[in-house]
Amino acid sequence: LKNSDVEKDDTKLVDFIDIWWKESVIPETSPTTRKRYESLCIPIKEQLGYLKLKDISVLRVTRFKNYLATVKSKVPIKNEKGEIIDYKNYSPKTQRHYWVTLSTILNYACKLGYLTSNPCSKVSAPKLKSVEANYLEVEEIKNILELLKKEPIKNRVLIETYIFTGARRGEIMAIEYSDIDFENATIKINKTSEYIAGEGIITKEPKTKKSIRTIYIPQFLVKELKAYRVWHNQERLLMRC
Repeated sequence: LKNSDVEKDDTKLVDFIDIWWKESVIPETSPTTRKRYESLCIPIKEQLGYLKLKDISVLRVTRFKNYLATVKSKVPIKNEKGEIIDYKNYSPKTQRHYWVTLSTILNYACKLGYLTSNPCSKVSAPKLKSVEANYLEVEEIKNILELLKKEPIKNRVLIETYIFTGARRGEIMAIEYSDIDFENATIKINKTSEYIAGEGIITKEPKTKKSIRTIYIPQFLVKELKAYRVWHNQERLLMRC
């Protein structure tokens, strides 16, 4: 009793997830990661939450892995008429996310002394399928740029910046005028933005230092960005009136 061994022996996974959340997730992760973990914990709680930590065996983990391979997701499969005829299975990548989250939770349980070993370490993770990247061809890019000429400048410049920098969506959304060097034709990527329901737009540093980089852009895009800044300033003045 003095060492709280009895309490640890009786702790259920669903209750330990709350401990992990308060002591590890909240202080050490970003709002984006917390939102993702919140979703990933749902099937873990549903399938294993009622079990005591000490009862989560290699067999239980294996059954959970098999469950992820057969359960339906919320992504619908529609026929030619647009009617929902079924729902897709979780992709191997999604299955792996759930499995890794469970392993992370159980690793933390080992760290705090609730478990002596992580049963996930004795079960192979869901295998990932190699997917060949799908790139735009030069002619496709030319067609897109031609069609963009008819679009409003706020839409046109966004897509043009995406094409000529190859930056991620969140990185492009975080670009400020101070990041653009119009004279030397460069854009500095040093942060990322994302909208999170209930919290609004969150801007933060990239995950790794390698993501911070300076990208050279063509003079064509420099002119477009200058035109966009003029339009943007005009819109701001109109909002003040």
